[in-house]
Amino acid sequence: MVRHCIYAVDKNPLAVDLCKVALWIECHTVGLPLGFLDHHVKCGDSLVGVMDLAVLEECIPDAAYKAVTGDDKKAAAWYRKRNKRERTTGQRSLILESASIDTAVLAEDYEAFGELEEHTAAEVKTLEEMYSEMRGQDTSWWQLKTACDLWTYAFFAPLQTAGPGEPDLVPTTDTVLRVLDSDSLGTQLEEDALQASRTYPYFHWPLEFPDVFANGGFDVVLGNPPWDQVQPEEKKFFGIHAPEIALLTGSERKKAIKQLPNTDPELNNLWLSHKRDVKGLSKFAHASGRFPLTGTGKTNMYSAFAEMARDILTPIGYLGMIIPTGIAADYTNKLFFSDLVEAKLLISLYDFENKGGIFPGVHRSY
Repeated sequence: MVRHCIYAVDKNPLAVDLCKVALWIECHTVGLPLGFLDHHVKCGDSLVGVMDLAVLEECIPDAAYKAVTGDDKKAAAWYRKRNKRERTTGQRSLILESASIDTAVLAEDYEAFGELEEHTAAEVKTLEEMYSEMRGQDTSWWQLKTACDLWTYAFFAPLQTAGPGEPDLVPTTDTVLRVLDSDSLGTQLEEDALQASRTYPYFHWPLEFPDVFANGGFDVVLGNPPWDQVQPEEKKFFGIHAPEIALLTGSERKKAIKQLPNTDPELNNLWLSHKRDVKGLSKFAHASGRFPLTGTGKTNMYSAFAEMARDILTPIGYLGMIIPTGIAADYTNKLFFSDLVEAKLLISLYDFENKGGIFPGVHRSY
């Protein structure tokens, strides 16, 4: 059955729903209800979140507190100094047990869940309720998710006023460890991290598919990821929100954007928020440790997806992706591609020029 072997992730909720519909059409059997797919087809950003739960105990990197658009540099320096102290001075007296991040029980629960029958509508409803309970706020899954959300949020949280006596607005190493010690801190910071995880949305691979990672990863990974660079793109952004600005020449467009605080404050705030999100993603790619081979220089989305996809494979798994030839030719990808070649993992690489317009949104000479 499809729900035993097909997994999918997409950041767009509509794409997730369309995927479920396509799978239901493909595998529908007369007389049986539409199967439960929520545990296999999920909404999330594949690149943003925790890939290895060990990072929760290894502490948040100090580079997470680098100031980006809209941040206060003094606050950034204060949080960076505080985090470094928590990491290096042994301020934490409690030594966490390794069992605190053990997902073996979660994996067993997910495997058992996947074997349950769904021959009737009532059984499908039962699966839905059980799945919700497995991920409830009083479970070990939720505790780990909260810790992962806080760890990830450290790279994206606004760095504003900070200092002794001020409420914690940004997670630091101590924040994550305290959540692992207890089920909840009950703070606004925890709520902020949870909201960010829903908005962005964060995707923590070993928590979403614990049964898969308990068995070493996926056997096959296929994808056609975005090809964009991780940087704010004026024409693309304003082409959606203000086409009249997007159509201006470069210098005129920049002048119009500079005047937005007076001409359209709401659009200006939206643009600043977009720039902040993109800069945050770039910071995460460079500083989180998730992309040691592709998280250098100007980060390309397709490069990060290629490294991520390789990371979630079993040692004998297969990966196929539609990405630019730059994965082999561009300087920024030399570490990743060299590693593939030296490890003798590359089976084939086919280069096509888009002369026939197979990809309508891609230039024909690309």
